[in-house]
Amino acid sequence: MTTPASSSDLELTVASSGLALAKSIYDRRGIVVVRGLLDADVVGHALETLRKLLAARAAAVGIDGLADASAHELINALQARDRRYVMDVIRIGKDLPEFYGTFTHPGLLKFAKTLVGSDILQCVHDIAQIRIDPPDDAVRNFDWHQDFHYNLTSENAVTAWFPLSPIDRDMGQLVVAPGSHRALAKVQLDRRTHVPGQGTTHATVKFQVDLAALEAGAIELDIVEPGDVAFFDCKLLHRSGLNRSDRSRIVFNPRYGNALDPAVVGRGWSCMRDKTQDLLEALYPELLEAPSPKA
Repeated sequence: MTTPASSSDLELTVASSGLALAKSIYDRRGIVVVRGLLDADVVGHALETLRKLLAARAAAVGIDGLADASAHELINALQARDRRYVMDVIRIGKDLPEFYGTFTHPGLLKFAKTLVGSDILQCVHDIAQIRIDPPDDAVRNFDWHQDFHYNLTSENAVTAWFPLSPIDRDMGQLVVAPGSHRALAKVQLDRRTHVPGQGTTHATVKFQVDLAALEAGAIELDIVEPGDVAFFDCKLLHRSGLNRSDRSRIVFNPRYGNALDPAVVGRGWSCMRDKTQDLLEALYPELLEAPSPKA
């Protein structure tokens, strides 16, 4: 059973000025939450940009009368028509200079560079960056996993996870296992039903972990509000909860790797993208286990 997190019992949260303390907590726990790192106008602009994209897509597919609707109302309407319409918005969002500006926010980069230990970062946009989890949509619900396997940048890459609107408990909080970032987990792969670009890359990878042990020490991270950022190691085991509310969970999750890491430089900065999803087998065959008989 998961336990709600708090700054007092986990020593997990720091102010936006606490760079050295953040590094200390991060190295020990694999995760640190920085409060108030992003200004309200930064988060608000990102959400409004996303809302305009959703409204444009709704109008294009014949859903009328929602030009001034909220992002949550628009996502629900698009999802009800065809969940692929929401994925269209996620994909175009990754191409927008407005979002590049968010992912290169000075505060984000300051902490990411410190936590990764490099003044030059690699941030791959093909996989991740934006998550929209509509109500009761289990298709993209992640079980326990590590982010490293989905990007294959440096092994000490950091994910910056931050919501664009409040996430209530019934919306499915981020669940983490502090201290689980010491080694890469082995996985089983099954790509037979995978279609790149549909947001289901995670379904092809099954992590070989002790689920009972993870759940016993799991923490439900309910201390992040818009403006706060959870930074966690790409090897930290974590999962998402199912959204059982009537609003969507809207999160940005850019990942920053060390662009000067010798192993990454040595392979010419090759990493996993939508069109190179076989790189895990090529670069890390030691992480692969044979598929189960039922696969």
